[in-house]
Amino acid sequence: MPYFFLILKRNVLLLLTAASLALCATAVVLMNKAIKTAQDPILIAIDSNGTRVISKADDPIFDTEAIQFAKMFVGKIYNFTPQNIEKSLGEASGFLSIELWDEEQSKFRSTIENAIKNQIFMAGSIQRVVKHSQTEYTLYLKNQETTRATVQDRNISLKLYLQRVQRTQLNPYGIEVHRYDENVLN
Repeated sequence: MPYFFLILKRNVLLLLTAASLALCATAVVLMNKAIKTAQDPILIAIDSNGTRVISKADDPIFDTEAIQFAKMFVGKIYNFTPQNIEKSLGEASGFLSIELWDEEQSKFRSTIENAIKNQIFMAGSIQRVVKHSQTEYTLYLKNQETTRATVQDRNISLKLYLQRVQRTQLNPYGIEVHRYDENVLN
């Protein structure tokens, strides 16, 4: 009889091992299938066009979002005091592409140093936004720069070339500035 129980024990252990391996293999196959069929995140838009699931890249919400991004970006670049310029331009630099940041880094640093040294205050506001394409916008700004007792009013044209990137906590817009052209109009 003990020989019978040894054989039974061995067969039960083999059966449990085979069942465990089969479950693991099934889990791996199902996980691979789930990863392959995983969907992109679902975006839900709530705006003047109503509430809807976004299914197309040309949804009107993206225009609204790009304009809001441009307003935020301009607010950080053209509105500062000597006390907050490092924070303001630092936050704006996070919305530049890596290539553009490499080109503009020294310009940003010299602007910060100059504003602190000369006590420059800047206040800018968007007067008009013109959309040229999904990625190109021209913003017309009224800008006032105050240095000690001198006040200079300028009209500026700022053309932003935007590109879509992955949304993150630091960049919830999923947009960054790839290039820009700034022209003083007066």
